[in-house]
Amino acid sequence: MELSRIFTTFAVCMMLSVNGLHGAFYMREMCDSELQHKGERLYSQYPKYYENDLDCVLVLKTVHDYQKIFIDFDWIDLESHLSGCADYLEIYDGPDTSSPLIKRICGSYRPADFSSSGTSLTLRMVTDSSRRDKGFSLVFTSYHNTNDNHRCNSTSEFQCSNDQCIDAELECDKKTNCRDSSDEWGCPGTWLTIWAIIGIAIAALLLVTCGVMLICACCGMLCFSCIGDKKSSSTEEPATQQEITSINMTTTQPQTVHSYMPPPPAYDQGTYDDSLPPKPQ
Repeated sequence: MELSRIFTTFAVCMMLSVNGLHGAFYMREMCDSELQHKGERLYSQYPKYYENDLDCVLVLKTVHDYQKIFIDFDWIDLESHLSGCADYLEIYDGPDTSSPLIKRICGSYRPADFSSSGTSLTLRMVTDSSRRDKGFSLVFTSYHNTNDNHRCNSTSEFQCSNDQCIDAELECDKKTNCRDSSDEWGCPGTWLTIWAIIGIAIAALLLVTCGVMLICACCGMLCFSCIGDKKSSSTEEPATQQEITSINMTTTQPQTVHSYMPPPPAYDQGTYDDSLPPKPQ
């Protein structure tokens, strides 16, 4: 169930990035007011970063008096330090800030979902003057359970798989209004997007695996080559002293050059002059 919810959230975020924001509310524009609605997405502000020195209160109310408010965070980004929250969002279970405090939220860790005990929840966002972050995005929904003496109206309501009843118009609206995300199951394009995400993840995993295997293979071949070189160098026997002396003598001893002298001409060839030199006068 949790895995399905994660995939559905990813799909909704991708579709929102393509289709833009439709019908969203912005808390900064509604400070010190009440918002009574069947269910919608609520952002802390527009544009990207929230203001410094802000103290904004917004009351969320159900459409009918037998309903409750359910909120589910998409993401949150509020300044925090090791010492505590610098900017924060407070959630009160009731119509004002004197109601019981459910949670004070800051940082970037996505909190769990919250439900009211009655017909309203109060949100209070407080910021200081040191830094501005992105704020938050959540989905709030008016709902009731089938065991609250009010069964789901088959014509005007959608029954979630966990027996929550929400407005029928919230089905397949690219927002998770049911706590189990069943209002977005089987919607046109949703599972196609989910399978696209799975395909991309598998392709990335295969690419990383092939890269790691290739690196390991190259390292193995390099190590094998190094081991072979060491073995070949260690098997060669060193030359003995006698061989070294013989080599030195061979290389240092000068070589004798023998020149060829042709024999004297034969007597019978008529080229030899045996006459005496002339007698001096």
